[in-house]
Amino acid sequence: MGTGRAIFKPVLNTEQAILGWSNKNCGNLAIHTNGDISKALKNRENLAETLKIVPRNLIFLNQIHSDKIFILNEKNLAYYYKILENFNGKNFEIFPAFDAVISNLKGVCVCVLLADCTPILLIDEEKGAVAAIHAGRKGVMQKIVSKTALEMSKNYGSKICNLQAFIGPNIKGSCYEISDLNLGEFEKFRCAQNLRNFDMIEAIKAEFSALSITKIQISKICTHCDENFYSYRRNHTKSRFCAFAMLK
Repeated sequence: MGTGRAIFKPVLNTEQAILGWSNKNCGNLAIHTNGDISKALKNRENLAETLKIVPRNLIFLNQIHSDKIFILNEKNLAYYYKILENFNGKNFEIFPAFDAVISNLKGVCVCVLLADCTPILLIDEEKGAVAAIHAGRKGVMQKIVSKTALEMSKNYGSKICNLQAFIGPNIKGSCYEISDLNLGEFEKFRCAQNLRNFDMIEAIKAEFSALSITKIQISKICTHCDENFYSYRRNHTKSRFCAFAMLK
């Protein structure tokens, strides 16, 4: 990762794959939030260089707080390259509108952008496939995690119970107040210490349990509390860090 400050933390780094998330040392990676686009693109170039890939092989989505999953195959990769060619710095809507991406392509890094929402990375080492999931409250309530795992099973033959999962830095329940918002079946995941708050980690853990996924690592970092990460709730920042997964 060079001689300077580490711009990302790998949570898995093997001959087969690297998974992790960036931090403020990497800088803002978002080009859709009315920030400095040229600087964000330069930060993406630096991340790509550190991962030893070309910048266009960093795959970013137009995240819309949905349960939609982008299947990154050769055809869709060519489609993504064409989008990059047509991007003029303002037409962000041309990027794929999804909140999760799955891939079995080597040398292509799938990414999700974050500033409090929960990043979830999945890997199937046996089949050689990865996923990156942007799980905000709406995505969690739409069970985007289960739907992504099912897409990996459908497209790559993954055994869902064999998937490894990594949950990255997010806003923890003690800081995530949602007041009297109706959570439906997710009401049970309000924090016991403060019923005005919602614990996304507990909701996601329950989903993993239902999927019989047991190989799970969970970051203890709260983005609202740790200033090494961007947090919209803390200061309404326009900046975003990313979580990423790449087969080598």
